[in-house]
Amino acid sequence: MDLLYFAVLMLVLGACSSYLSELALQAQEKRLPQLTLTVAPALKGSHVKEVDLISGSSVVGMNVSLSLLLAIRTLFGGNVAPYERLLSRARRLALLRMKQMSPYADFFVGVRFEMVVLNTTEGRFRNFPKVEVLAYGTAVRTKRGVHSS
Repeated sequence: MDLLYFAVLMLVLGACSSYLSELALQAQEKRLPQLTLTVAPALKGSHVKEVDLISGSSVVGMNVSLSLLLAIRTLFGGNVAPYERLLSRARRLALLRMKQMSPYADFFVGVRFEMVVLNTTEGRFRNFPKVEVLAYGTAVRTKRGVHSS
């Protein structure tokens, strides 16, 4: 019975932690201006003042209690929404950190993402998913008042 209480407590604490981390990420995203992001290698018609290669990375892990429940769920197959939310949060956080590296940029060109699943082969927490996402691209600052259309 004590184990059941512990499991429920861990699930509730993990859900609260995920919710608070999502709120913090949304608040950080709102503080940054909306900037143009493109996977195109260049912007035509813009008068470039400065360019800089930038990157941002994040490592995000799933809480232990949710990982245990998902291990059971994966036995039956189907869509695993918590993993999708984990990857989405990692991508958004990496992109946010990339934007923070160059706050005066007008555009981000050639934006790409790389992802690595980090697995620990030893210890207690070896089966709990963690992902690293790297966002990188070129920050472009244009001459004042000139933007690409």
